[in-house]
Amino acid sequence: MITDVSKMSVEQKSDNNVTNNIIPLHLNHYTEHFQTVSKDFLFNYCACGYFKNAETIIHEEIDKIKLKFDTPTRIEVVNIIKTELIVKNMKTIVEMENCGVVYMLKNNQNDDLKWMYNFLSSVNGGVKVMFDGMRPYFREIGKSVVLGTNRNSDVNTCIQSLLDLKRKFNNLKVNLFNNDTLFDEIVGEEFNYFLEFNPLVPEYLSFFIDEKLRKGKHTYIKNNPEADIDNVIYMIKYLKNKVKFEQFYRINLTNRLLHCKSVSMDNENKMISKLENAYANGYGRLLFISKIKGMVKDKFVLSKTIMSNYKQCANVIKCILGTTESYAFDLNVQVLTSINWPVDPKTMHEIPCFGKTVFDEFQKLYKKNNQSGNNKKLILLPQFGTVELNAIFYGKPCSPKKLFIDELPSISEKRDARKLKITVSTNQMQVLDLFNAHNTLTFNEIQIKTKIPRLSLINALQDMTTSSNHLQHLLVKVPMGEEIKLTDKFNVNETFQCI
Repeated sequence: MITDVSKMSVEQKSDNNVTNNIIPLHLNHYTEHFQTVSKDFLFNYCACGYFKNAETIIHEEIDKIKLKFDTPTRIEVVNIIKTELIVKNMKTIVEMENCGVVYMLKNNQNDDLKWMYNFLSSVNGGVKVMFDGMRPYFREIGKSVVLGTNRNSDVNTCIQSLLDLKRKFNNLKVNLFNNDTLFDEIVGEEFNYFLEFNPLVPEYLSFFIDEKLRKGKHTYIKNNPEADIDNVIYMIKYLKNKVKFEQFYRINLTNRLLHCKSVSMDNENKMISKLENAYANGYGRLLFISKIKGMVKDKFVLSKTIMSNYKQCANVIKCILGTTESYAFDLNVQVLTSINWPVDPKTMHEIPCFGKTVFDEFQKLYKKNNQSGNNKKLILLPQFGTVELNAIFYGKPCSPKKLFIDELPSISEKRDARKLKITVSTNQMQVLDLFNAHNTLTFNEIQIKTKIPRLSLINALQDMTTSSNHLQHLLVKVPMGEEIKLTDKFNVNETFQCI
């Protein structure tokens, strides 16, 4: 029962004009009374019960004061009641240990959560307090997911777990909280917190996008809906270690673009647009966006124009002079703007003289056709190139299992020539070119002749001596095994067959 504590008076003006405004003399009575009511409610009711009873009392009081006060005073009285019953206590209420919002989330009390959200939406700052009260739940469940994936370094498991978590939060936002953008912000801030517990997450997020934009077989996301991409972009937006993500993204983008693994320019630009929106309003460095835009432009626009001009000039020269050493084979060059690409020009190394001759001719035509490029220095980066070779093998194809163990195969006496087209990296082309003049070479000899950095050379040789790709057992290594030592010997496998 609520006692009527209002008192009224009529004020007489000195100019004999009587006002009809009825105002309460002691509004502090309302303050004191509802302070007592709130203490009683806190003692007797759970979180949802408190708010439901408070709502009932507010409606009752509004009915009582309709005829007692003028509109401004009624508003003031209602504000006092809401302040004492709700505003001053709502943080305590939503954080109640055994009935607050965390308890409701853990026990799937969705109807109560939805009712509380709708009720607190009418209170200034109420929804913010409610969502803030959910932070311990978000952190607990998010940290559990991230630490769980930390023990398993599999990228697919990690990304799938994070996507499942984000979908769970999305369902709460849509079904209970009327798509409230504030909920998205609160959840995002908590992602910012718990994603830090797995240092591999930035790399995994970059890998997820790389898989989406890469040609060929997809190990994970080939059937994923667009919503999953948007959820990953959301995680990137709130990722604390964006620098690490950006490093991996640019490396993956470099590999896609320079090795012709990108699906299309449109797909790359769509992803960049999503990242740009995520980085807006201070959520990331726009310099990163500018660089990846420049990389895509170099690949699909500038390089295409440059090569078109080069081929026109080359065709004219061929018509006049015929095929010369400078135009002995088809060349496709991609000119990169150095500030955009994560490449180290110091890693450049020697290439065969026939390749250098063609490149020098391209450089002359480039400077001639691009006046703005006269002061620019072109640096050849063979570590990123690919080559299509016309190779001749002298031996019938056979299974790798039939190769002699720890013994180099002998060259077929009949010398039956088989012509194959194989695509290799520029590093691998340099290695294979040596076998035009040598039957057998050691790792040390190959490294001295090519000047390819040690790790890059090991990777190139391993791809040609193992069964991990289309070049499996193109070379035979003695002794057999994946580990490569300075004294290991290599020979062309004349029985090689394309896969």
